[in-house]
Amino acid sequence: MENYNSTNEKPLDQCLKDIRDCDMFVGIYAFRYGYVPEGLDKSITHLEYEEAGKEGIPRLLFFIGEDAPLPRKHIDKNPTQIDNFRQLIQKEQVVSELADLKDFKGELSTSIHKAKEEIPGGDRKPIPSIPLLLPYLSNRSRQAWELENTLDDCEKYLNEKPLVCIIHGNEIECHDKFIKSLHEVTLPKMLEGTGDVQVDLTPVEWPSMEADLNMRYKKLTNDIARALTGNRRAEPNDLKKELDGRIAAQMIYFMLPVAAWKDDEAELIEHWLKYWSEFPDLNAGKKLMIFLCLKYKNIVTAEDPESKKYKIRNDVAEDFIKGLTFNDDSKISGLIMTELEAIEWHDIDNWIERHAPKFCDDNELRAKIMKFFESRKNQAVPMMELAQKLNDLLLLTQIREGFVP
Repeated sequence: MENYNSTNEKPLDQCLKDIRDCDMFVGIYAFRYGYVPEGLDKSITHLEYEEAGKEGIPRLLFFIGEDAPLPRKHIDKNPTQIDNFRQLIQKEQVVSELADLKDFKGELSTSIHKAKEEIPGGDRKPIPSIPLLLPYLSNRSRQAWELENTLDDCEKYLNEKPLVCIIHGNEIECHDKFIKSLHEVTLPKMLEGTGDVQVDLTPVEWPSMEADLNMRYKKLTNDIARALTGNRRAEPNDLKKELDGRIAAQMIYFMLPVAAWKDDEAELIEHWLKYWSEFPDLNAGKKLMIFLCLKYKNIVTAEDPESKKYKIRNDVAEDFIKGLTFNDDSKISGLIMTELEAIEWHDIDNWIERHAPKFCDDNELRAKIMKFFESRKNQAVPMMELAQKLNDLLLLTQIREGFVP
């Protein structure tokens, strides 16, 4: 209902319209009957329940038990209407009773499983389960192209020198899933070789503790050595020997939340870049790729004093990244990717065409996602929100079609 205030339809009409568009109806009833629109004798909650029944939509119904602890404000002073409504529901359908809302997730999962078995339409079709990474592949095509182009440009000497990439964007754009998609999907296909090339992924913690620059840099290099060799005292030549002994291409990444940005953060990054520029040459055929992910703090309310502090840090970090350059004197190949941003509708349309047919009816899914974007006034959607929505809509479409994992 968070979008109702931005529409021209009356809340009741919108509520009932949304019910008609549902694949399943879940009703959770405690001890409030709900708002009764002027001129009617039933609450919106009651009318929604009836609308789902008229449309033949599977109804999964739950009662909060009589002994469940509830604040007084969540209980009607006059219980007649809600008591009558609960009695009506029990006469018409099987209801699950919850002694505690903590039990709801398990009860709902069981109810959905049973409902899927009862969906008419013949034999249900087996279908692959939705991969965790799938919704996050909706679009980072520009960044992937930049990486591929850089790999092509430096192919002749990447075998010996590391490639350093800077990834930056708002923290709600899911840097970790972008790294995961690079590791599992993008890079194995980009790197030269017959078939997909194996890529090893190694995370290294960025030092965020309160300490002077030298101490933080020492911790950073110690953590790199420990992650690659198990020995924090290992020297760069020891790391080279370890990497030369590995068959797969190597991908090392660091996460730097800008909320923790310190006054000497830019200087630490410059030390980090120098570390890789001085790294010993690897043997022929070896590939080493380093990724630093800067996660700008997501600012919701600009007037909040804490938000103002984070905005300053965001601006300082962004200015520093924009001022970075990689040239022949750097002794490393470098790429500063285009900032990760929210996803537009046309990118989702392409994603549906590429991925959806393997998992569900792509036309039905497209209609659902279009409706979601319309509710957002067709504005771009942050990856964190979008990925969850895509996953939910994929699951709902599968249930509607009677698919089972």
